[in-house]
Amino acid sequence: MPLSVDPNHHVHGRESPMPSPSYLIDIPTVAQTLGTTRRHVQRLVSERRIPYLKVGRFIRFDPAELSVWLDERRVEMHVPPYPFTHNGR
Repeated sequence: MPLSVDPNHHVHGRESPMPSPSYLIDIPTVAQTLGTTRRHVQRLVSERRIPYLKVGRFIRFDPAELSVWLDERRVEMHVPPYPFTHNGR
């Protein structure tokens, strides 16, 4: 079934709206955002561990999808079962 796009950038046949090309970001921007190297982002792409789009021969990322991807990888803080005291007890 071919995909069609309505005026609101929704792609019929997909769950999420189509990202606007002006909002897509590149590998160096993702690396800077994550505080990592371009090579690490390229490895995440090659291992298909990060959501990305192919635009011709270019790799691009939807910031909204990256935000969801990061939230899914959030590690919750461990709260100890007892309160700490300042006097060493």
